[in-house]
Amino acid sequence: MAVHDLWYLSTPGPDGEKVKSGKYGRGKRWRVRYVDAAGQTRDKVFQRKKDAEDFDLAARVGTAAEVKLDQGERNVTFAAYVDRWRLARNIGWALETRRRIESNVRRHLVPEFGNRLVRSITQTDVLLWLAERLGAGVPQSSLRLYFELFDAIMATAVTDKAIPRQPV
Repeated sequence: MAVHDLWYLSTPGPDGEKVKSGKYGRGKRWRVRYVDAAGQTRDKVFQRKKDAEDFDLAARVGTAAEVKLDQGERNVTFAAYVDRWRLARNIGWALETRRRIESNVRRHLVPEFGNRLVRSITQTDVLLWLAERLGAGVPQSSLRLYFELFDAIMATAVTDKAIPRQPV
């Protein structure tokens, strides 16, 4: 993350002076690259250098709206989040799908991750859970379904800005 001048090239000319870029005099001049709350690299351009520097500082500190996680979701448990996730999607699912997803969540995901904060679940936790289930004789095809369900829940948590990125 840094402030870049779009009107001049970063390498000086042969005599040491600034070289105009193809964008010289057109559009906004200053660009800031930052990583948003979902972990994606983004660009934002500004007319004034001061505005770009202020945004760059806010993005680095985590106070810019574009990079800020939802503080209301900061202390939500996996069980509470997954209940809201499931209820928000019930309208589009067939009855059998609702029953299957509710059962898979209740029997396979909540016992392992239910009391944990969503943001505290790590990749190692997920891989350990998968390894334990495989060791207990859970069929790979079933385990794949449980993992894909978990992955969909965590992807939505990233979109909702409850977590900065998925654990897997």
